Amino acid sequence: MKKLLFLLAIPALGFLASCGGDGEDEKPQPTLTFDSGVGISSTDGTVVNDSIVKFKILATSNDKDLKNISLSLSTNGGSAGVLSDTTKKTKTISWNVSHKIRGTVGDVLTFTFTATDDNGATVSKSINLTIDVPSQRLDNLRAAQKVSNIMGPDPGAYDLNTATAKVVADPLNIKDLLDKSTTAGGFTKSWGSGHGTSKFAKVDRSVFDNATTTTFLSNEWKKVSATSTATISNIAKDEYILVKTGQVGVDFDIYILKITAVVDGSGNNDYIEFTYKGL
Repeated sequence: MKKLLFLLAIPALGFLASCGGDGEDEKPQPTLTFDSGVGISSTDGTVVNDSIVKFKILATSNDKDLKNISLSLSTNGGSAGVLSDTTKKTKTISWNVSHKIRGTVGDVLTFTFTATDDNGATVSKSINLTIDVPSQRLDNLRAAQKVSNIMGPDPGAYDLNTATAKVVADPLNIKDLLDKSTTAGGFTKSWGSGHGTSKFAKVDRSVFDNATTTTFLSNEWKKVSATSTATISNIAKDEYILVKTGQVGVDFDIYILKITAVVDGSGNNDYIEFTYKGL
């Protein structure tokens, strides 16, 4: 009986020994912290387009030397790309890095820092910065603007940023509104954009009437952005359309349009007339 108990104890001891070994091969992660000095971004917040954002990172190895620190950027949850990295064989790295903000109002930029140890252990931390603009008055009311049937003789596209109609030969990247008609005699009363980044949402008249600042339009866009579309169809007189163009490098890319006329004429002489507010 004693012999049997002894034999039963052997696998139990082996099991305890294997459990006791868990974690022994785990590699300690490095530590990574953000400096919160003057002019340095260290927490989530807002940032102005074309400004320079600065970071100061302190990373420390808890085992071997650090291998490197890298900075990657993702916009609106998209795939991340590496902006910069630094390599130093040392226990501690203090790293200063800066980046010029480029995007459109409402973009969420995720800056992710990753510290990697010589033993292969890593640690990552992120900061989210949303592009915004200081609140400004919408002093420009542009009336009697047109986008014509693109199959006809008149301009079938429009640049909201510069308030100018565009013809077929003009670059696609400045066509925020683009007539979608494709056949002679077939006026679709639909818009897309030449650059493919404009988003459209039909809204109430109150948005047009109350739009006096960029902050107001930004807030209204947040309400409808999830249901906005890359094209807008069946445009009719007295409708109101909120447009975010996605043009990079402009001061403000959100506009509110009032459709004042939809003319379905003959010989492709069709057009949509509108009045709009923007910066």
